[in-house]
Amino acid sequence: MARGHIPGAIHIELGELADRASELPQGPPTAVTCSHGQRSSTGVSLLQRLGFPQVKSMTGGMTAWRRARLPEQRE
Repeated sequence: MARGHIPGAIHIELGELADRASELPQGPPTAVTCSHGQRSSTGVSLLQRLGFPQVKSMTGGMTAWRRARLPEQRE
């Protein structure tokens, strides 16, 4: 099954996050998600160290998003 991401989200893999953080807006709060919500806490820590003050991990990750039957964007 093809996996997607939250519509309008900027999809960046954790391993690329440090190099691509400049693609993220600094103003609004930033939500970080992964499949189950475990790796996203690492992403939150990294972004905080890079100067993103308003960043949170999305509880339950994309698994919870899909269970709630919320829309996904596929590329």
